[in-house]
Order: sequence, then structure tokens, then C-alpha cells
Amino acid sequence: MSIIISPAALREVSNVPDWFKRALHEIDPALIVYWNPHRCRFIIDRCTAGGPKRSANHEHTPECPRTNVRIVQGEGGEYMPLCESVLDWLRAHDNWKQFANEHDYITHLSNVGSAYDDKMRADRRDNTHHRTTDHRIQLNKMKLLLDRHDLKVNQ
Repeated sequence: MSIIISPAALREVSNVPDWFKRALHEIDPALIVYWNPHRCRFIIDRCTAGGPKRSANHEHTPECPRTNVRIVQGEGGEYMPLCESVLDWLRAHDNWKQFANEHDYITHLSNVGSAYDDKMRADRRDNTHHRTTDHRIQLNKMKLLLDRHDLKVNQ
């Protein structure tokens, strides 16, 4: 089943509201939002013209070097309009404001990786323990069956 969208409706959907542009500029002046007609989604990118962590004071153009920040879509990948929840997500995931410099960010990633590795090790240990216990129970059941039934060949 395909959905047909009229050109007028597409123009209305693909326009970025002025309030959203202002709010996005307040979060970070280097952020750019635009409509991607191939994905039928809004895309939020960061202009890297002044360097990866510095924003250049210029008018953003399609030729600006950029890095992708977010494809605006719902939990299941469905279309999602530009709304406050998108801005809240950007504020909550702004690593440049959460960490003072690159070293703090790398340390944070290392700590997160170590915690994940520890959790995976504990999960593997628990799984091994449960599998061993299960094997032991099955072996004991088999031994009990063998003890109960005489499997000697008829003489």
C-alpha cells in the first residue's frame, strides 16, 4: 500500500517552522534542520565549517560541511513532525555541553564501556552457572533412571 501526498501537502510538511529554527539556534547555532525528500524525514545536522567543535559565524548553505546529528522520526521509524520532544532530545544528548573537553568525553566512554563489559561478564557467568546446574540435574535424572532399571542383557 502506498500513500500519495499532494505537492501542496508536501510543501506544508517540508517547511521548517520559524519557532523551531529559533529554538534550534538557541540550543546550538551550528545546528541545521532541513527536509530530506528521499527519506521523507527532517534531518538535523551540525555545520562544521569552523572546525568540529567551533561554529563559524556565517549563513548556512547546502555546501556547508556537516555531520549528521539526528533523523527526526518516531520510535518505530515513522514520520514525526518537528516538535518540543525533538528539542528536548537535542538538549538531553548534547555531549559538547555535558563534557568540558574531549578527554572528559573519552573517559566517560571508557567508563561506560567498562561497565558494559562488567555486566556482560556477570551475565556470562550467571548463564554458565545455570547451564551447569541444568546439566547436573539432567545427569542425576539419567543416573536415577539407570539405577532403577536393570539394563543387563538377558542371560
